[in-house]
This record gives sequence, C-alpha cells and structure tokens, in this order.
Amino acid sequence: MKRWPFVLVLLFCLLNNNLLIAQTAAIKKQAGDLCEKGKSSLANKQYDKAIVFFTNAIKLNPAVFKYYHNRGLAYLNKSKTLSSQQKI
Repeated sequence: MKRWPFVLVLLFCLLNNNLLIAQTAAIKKQAGDLCEKGKSSLANKQYDKAIVFFTNAIKLNPAVFKYYHNRGLAYLNKSKTLSSQQKI
C-alpha cells in the first residue's frame, strides 16, 4: 500500500513527459520562429513585442527554458527603461 503514491507520481511524470514529446515538429518550429522574432524585438528595444513573442513561444512549447529566460530579460530591460525614464 505504501507504494501507491510513488506509482501514481511515476505514472503522472511518464504521462506528462509523453505529452511533451508528442509535440509535432511544426509546433516546435513555430515556437522557435516566435523566439527568433522575440530576440529581434529585444535587440531593437521593443520590449513589449518581445514579451508577447516569448509568451506565445512558451504556450506552444513550455519545455524550453530559453523562452522563459529571454522573456525575463525583456521584462528586466523594460523595467530598467521605465525606471530611467522616471529619473528624468
């Protein structure tokens, strides 16, 4: 009886992993394209656009950590821009 919680957790992890693996190549490519657009927007200091692109990439493929990282950079740069504008 004590093994049931372990078995349930293991089963959940396996099922969850299979859902991530089952994503099609087209969805992964679309998420990658959104990430590239986000990086371009980030480089052009269009932080709101970058945040939207990275958020959409995360929705399509939540397993890729760089999408979260890049969105965090966009939020950070946006906050730095806002705080420097308030000092003026």
